[in-house]
Amino acid sequence: MHMTTLSLRRSRRKWIAAGLSLAALAGMLTLGTTTASAAGGCHKVGVVGDSLSDYPGGARLQIEADLLLRGMPYYINTSNGRSIRTPGTGTDARTGNGIQAIVLARRSGADCIIIALGGNDAAKRQADRRLLSMDIDAAMAAAGPTKVDWITPSSNLKAGPWADSKMAVFRDEVSRAEARWPNLDVNHWERVPQILPLWWSNDNLHLNTGNFVRGAFTVSSAFTMGSR
Repeated sequence: MHMTTLSLRRSRRKWIAAGLSLAALAGMLTLGTTTASAAGGCHKVGVVGDSLSDYPGGARLQIEADLLLRGMPYYINTSNGRSIRTPGTGTDARTGNGIQAIVLARRSGADCIIIALGGNDAAKRQADRRLLSMDIDAAMAAAGPTKVDWITPSSNLKAGPWADSKMAVFRDEVSRAEARWPNLDVNHWERVPQILPLWWSNDNLHLNTGNFVRGAFTVSSAFTMGSR
């Protein structure tokens, strides 16, 4: 489903206004951030994500709002259904899979890249540890020496391809990858307290009010030293 330009602008205003009203809450959930400069002296932040970072149903509007508030130049590339190896069908579908989007982020001049992928990988790979480890290494190879902050996936589902038990396998493998990639920090989204009403959407995979916090969490990853 495509939104008209007018409806997108209205949606953007609504999301930004609501997001700013939750700024205090987001700040509590992202302790250790700074608005001065990104950790490691980044000058431009690249964000590569799937549906949880896309719009209209993801946190993209909040991500962009937070980057603008910080005065940080950015490149953002998100698409519903995207995995590291598989292109998505959303906003930036034409730019390909996660690896291709990471390459484009580097070409744009981003010297910090936030990778918010993993849920679709866990589902498509059926939580196969060997394949997930190979996929993570391929994404990191595409990032090269660039500082990478990886946002872990989570869901509220107990069964099925997108069950959180499968997401947990991906979380484990990307955490293991830190030992292989010194430029990788892993930021555990699943550890954020889910204290807002209507946190999840009806599918228990995507977010409702949780999108405001996820957007702030995603952006703050580039401004936080180390994993968390």
